[in-house]
Amino acid sequence: MFDDLLLKRFDIKTYNCWDLTREVWLRLTGQDLGSPELIYFTKEECSDVVDAWQDTRFREVERTSPSICLFMHPRIMPHVGVYLGRGLVIHIKKAGAQVQPVEVVSLGYPTVKYYVPCR
Repeated sequence: MFDDLLLKRFDIKTYNCWDLTREVWLRLTGQDLGSPELIYFTKEECSDVVDAWQDTRFREVERTSPSICLFMHPRIMPHVGVYLGRGLVIHIKKAGAQVQPVEVVSLGYPTVKYYVPCR
């Protein structure tokens, strides 16, 4: 189902972690998550942006499949992917798109939360 997405290459402006998350979510649920506004903020602004994003567009849930994984660190930009179940997340970083265990993706991110759209 996602083999073609695993060939995608990361580019902060043209295909980043939100773009992959959006594409995977659309395939799984038929819902379009919308624009990747999180990437347009500085690291210092990200905490406030994530708080607003959570309150208006998404609601936090227990780890469930599918859900949007938000990986956070107080000093770096947040990272997102889609939790697929069985402990696995599909996400993209500079090395390209990958399906990895949550524990591997979360290395360096002390906070991991799971969300679904409010709509």
